[in-house]
Amino acid sequence: MPSKDAGHTYPISAKLSDNESACKELLGHSTDATFRRFSIAINENRGAIDCLLIFISSLSDEKMIAQAILEPLSSQFAPFRTLTANDVRQKIHSKNIREVSELQEAVLSVLRGNSLLLMNGCKTAFLINTQKSYHRSIDEPQSEIAVKGPRSGFVENLLINIALLRQRLPHPALQLEEVTIGTYSRTKTVIAYIKDIAQPEIVAKVKSRLLAIDIDSIDYSGQIEQFIEDHPSTIFPTIGNTQKPDKVSALLMEGRVAILTDGTPVALYVPHLFFEAIQSSEDYSSRPFYTSIIRMLRFIGLLLSVMAPSFYFAALNYHKEMIPTALVSPLINAREKVPI
Repeated sequence: MPSKDAGHTYPISAKLSDNESACKELLGHSTDATFRRFSIAINENRGAIDCLLIFISSLSDEKMIAQAILEPLSSQFAPFRTLTANDVRQKIHSKNIREVSELQEAVLSVLRGNSLLLMNGCKTAFLINTQKSYHRSIDEPQSEIAVKGPRSGFVENLLINIALLRQRLPHPALQLEEVTIGTYSRTKTVIAYIKDIAQPEIVAKVKSRLLAIDIDSIDYSGQIEQFIEDHPSTIFPTIGNTQKPDKVSALLMEGRVAILTDGTPVALYVPHLFFEAIQSSEDYSSRPFYTSIIRMLRFIGLLLSVMAPSFYFAALNYHKEMIPTALVSPLINAREKVPI
């Protein structure tokens, strides 16, 4: 029997009972792990071939399984002359089907909502996409509310986030490379960039740092940010984040590299510039003259918020002669009632 060590590979056996025992050991005593046995009818001389369908009931769409797999293969009276992989593929009512010959890979796919079809006497199996959809509606992110501009935001489903990005950049130059992070969580992470614009050195550096992450579980994109940033001790962010697909598409057109993580609606992008903290996506929807004035006011406000408290503290404690005479009395009266 195979162990649960992910470092080994275990080929699928031609004996159905061995595959069933191995899958039960790998999945453990999970109440939602379903093992469904049925038969595929062939010609009268050979009778029927026993099959086993394995899926996770909490992750897979059981109605889809019944209509797309079980009914076409077992309910219809249309015997096969010879049972081949192509015959089975044509009978299943699903476009997303692939063959696998390794048991560990098949079980990991089952844990993502796919269904595994095993047949007695066959050393290959079929993985059919039967994932149940769990996601909230696409709405405007509360942290990046826009008055002028798109209002759609990323959600926790990675496929939906990729679709939102594809809708804005329907070009073959948009490259999406998938990386799996986490020994137990097996979190899917996608690196997005424009092939003709992004620098290959930046893409290679991002990919190598993601592959170098060695952790049991990844739950948030912020965890990835801490692993791949250049200067962890700096107070200034070196990796940007956003929940808006329109901003990500605009950044990709500037040569940036985006990182989308399954299970979180926040996308990361590199490199991140300091002045992007005082920019807004609405700036690109307004006239340049108006936008320039607004950005100058933001920058002045940033300087005042950083420097004004320090000037006030220095004048009050070390340079009292700088305080106008009319303000001395109100300041003294105000500080008398303050305990610290």
